Amino acid sequence: MNRLLIIFLLQLITGGLAFSQGVYFKLFPGYSFSISEQKMPDYLTHWVRVPTGTGFTYQNANLIDPEFSVASGVNLGAAAGYEVNDLLAVELRFSGFANTRKQFEAAGKDLMNGETEWDFRSLSVMPAIVFGKTVNKTSLNIYAFSGIGAADLRVTTITDNDRRRFEFDRAPLFSWGFGLEFCYALSGKLSLFAEAGITSSYYYKPDRAHLVSSTLIPAEDFMTYQKEFVYRDEITNISTDPYGMTDPNSPDTRLRETLRSNSLAAGIGIKITPWK
Repeated sequence: MNRLLIIFLLQLITGGLAFSQGVYFKLFPGYSFSISEQKMPDYLTHWVRVPTGTGFTYQNANLIDPEFSVASGVNLGAAAGYEVNDLLAVELRFSGFANTRKQFEAAGKDLMNGETEWDFRSLSVMPAIVFGKTVNKTSLNIYAFSGIGAADLRVTTITDNDRRRFEFDRAPLFSWGFGLEFCYALSGKLSLFAEAGITSSYYYKPDRAHLVSSTLIPAEDFMTYQKEFVYRDEITNISTDPYGMTDPNSPDTRLRETLRSNSLAAGIGIKITPWK
């Protein structure tokens, strides 16, 4: 019995060592460049105070930009992978993103100084498959991935001296992409690599947003429909007051829109194979 146990343990250790030799880790910062634009989603439209020759008037400001994208930004990625054989590897990638192009001019009429600032951040987990061939110290690989994550969005609207900041509830995000990777081995355990590819993120559809600050009017002084937004696939049963106007005690209800993000991503990094 003891002999069988010893044989089993030896086989387990041998198999574990053989498996561990194919395990590797990556760390790769990079940058994403937007390759497509969309009309800015109609997430926010609200009343602002506009000066006139005799005082002030209130105007419904629509701050939508027809050429808009949050896809340009900084990426920080990490991965754990396993080399199945000389041609195939599998990876589990982790990616964090923050957009860098944040300011967009407003398209609202008579709002010469109007603009919006978009702060979009996401974290994703993406299984990937890698095909490649190694010759001497260099290898050229093709990779493809898809995964899910979560995104946070903050939008600031600016019209003259009226600056309001809105926060959106965290929402799920689906991403997929593909690309090329060039790798050069400095030693048996350490390599440098560069990669470039196409990344698309879809299905970011927020459910709710709320006003968190305003420079002109304290946030607590806004009526409910001016500081809360709810997004639905279909709008039915809107609450109204006795005069047929939107009930000020109910949120502003809007159709749900997708925030798309299509980019060309490039980065450099290190690959460590600690047990090779």
